[in-house]
Amino acid sequence: MGHKVHPVGIRLGHAKTHDGQWHSKYHYTDLVMYEQRVRAYIQNLCRSAKVSPGRVVVRVAPKHCVVQPIFTEVPALPERSRSNVVQNTPSFHSQAPAVPHLHDTTYSQGVYDPVHVKKSSRSLTTLLALWMKSPTFFQSPEALAGHFEYTERGVQKNKPGNLGTLPHNALASGPFLRYVRSRLSSVSGTSIDLRPIRTLDPYESAQVVADSVAHAIESGVPFKQIFRGLLDEARRRSYVRGLRIRCSGRLQGAEIARIESRKEGQTPLHVFSRKVDFAVGEAYTTYGIIGVKVWICYHALRKK
Repeated sequence: MGHKVHPVGIRLGHAKTHDGQWHSKYHYTDLVMYEQRVRAYIQNLCRSAKVSPGRVVVRVAPKHCVVQPIFTEVPALPERSRSNVVQNTPSFHSQAPAVPHLHDTTYSQGVYDPVHVKKSSRSLTTLLALWMKSPTFFQSPEALAGHFEYTERGVQKNKPGNLGTLPHNALASGPFLRYVRSRLSSVSGTSIDLRPIRTLDPYESAQVVADSVAHAIESGVPFKQIFRGLLDEARRRSYVRGLRIRCSGRLQGAEIARIESRKEGQTPLHVFSRKVDFAVGEAYTTYGIIGVKVWICYHALRKK
């Protein structure tokens, strides 16, 4: 049964926590659309600056919302991802507020202040790339508060300085953060607090690994070389219990589509207590679309 359902969804409440944290008895559909639009905007904005978007934690409360995106720096991302931000961002801004009953009239006045931001989308990506290199852009990992136990454990055991740190009052500085917060707040009608967190290890997120595999396939790298490199890197990380990668399609231009998969370590999908991260990706080639699936299993956090 563990192979027929989503590995993350079936573990919610056991070994995983919800990325969207909110409750509503009468406005459930509005909040679902609200959360999806916020996630889409953050993800497109990350991809436009060659940053792989990981998990995005969204906590919605009356008249207030906290968004914690997890950024991961990768060598490069497909061009299609960077071009999508120009098409998707205006459509996000032009829509009406998804949660009108949460609208705060006192906060909406004067929330948009584009003094330091130009109108072109290229200037936004430049600002994001510059501010991500600044040590005052990211928040400390303690703010996750149990949402990424395997990430915190892996960082403590391998790379203590892997995550960027930031005092909470420094989040209010920076023209890019002010611009993104004002955009999100003006569209949603609520006060949004953006708290970005950075991780430098791609194996802490299955989505980052899936995006890297898709980009390598689009670049013409043989899939056997991709598998061998990823599995070798996974062996060097003590917090990774197992890694499984699967690609399906016309690999390397073959006439008949096939499925190729590689596995390293243990990825027990039928054990709900295991911490398993799952992600999918797509590689657009001249021979068609190649699907990518990635499973990463982490060691359990030992209680002292």
